[in-house]
Amino acid sequence: MILILDDVHNLKLLEKTSLDSVVRDLNKQLQTTLPSVNKESPQKPTKAPASGDARYDLGLSRKNDKLVLNIGPGIGLIRNQLVPKLALTAAILRGDKEFSLTYDMNYFFERSEKREFKLYLNSFVEFGLGVKTLPKATGPEILQKITIGYLVQSSGDYFGKNTFKVSYTYPLLKRAIKIVPELYVTDNFGSVFPGVSVIF
Repeated sequence: MILILDDVHNLKLLEKTSLDSVVRDLNKQLQTTLPSVNKESPQKPTKAPASGDARYDLGLSRKNDKLVLNIGPGIGLIRNQLVPKLALTAAILRGDKEFSLTYDMNYFFERSEKREFKLYLNSFVEFGLGVKTLPKATGPEILQKITIGYLVQSSGDYFGKNTFKVSYTYPLLKRAIKIVPELYVTDNFGSVFPGVSVIF
């Protein structure tokens, strides 16, 4: 701030005037001109929702969500051949639903002329959606699941190009065994054949 004084008398008056008095006068003028908002009690800042609020939770942090890792051996009937299987599954259980990702390995064996066995591994990546049902009031829950898979590793001539698999999983014997009817679509949708698997 720059002040221009006309004479020495004004300079002496300025020296006698304190800065605090000027500030107090300005505050009084502002209080008389502005509405009386400051008289009200200030509002408290709103707190952020607690960590249990679903809007701020991640998928696996909710109490009802579970991450399940499973290794399931089994055996399947594909075309006319019994095929040992091994399925690696990662699933998220959310309420009565299950969302799963499975790497399903199928081991085909052939015997050569020298009576030696040769392994042909064919693997699918499968995405599944399961729903829990309660058939009886006192019985255990049953998880029925539908999966769609795609052949990502192929060897031998068991499957053609662009092979898909649709399957339905139903547990039996207190969920110790799972029956899995399957439908294979291969050769660019030119060939369709059924199959069935038993998972332990």
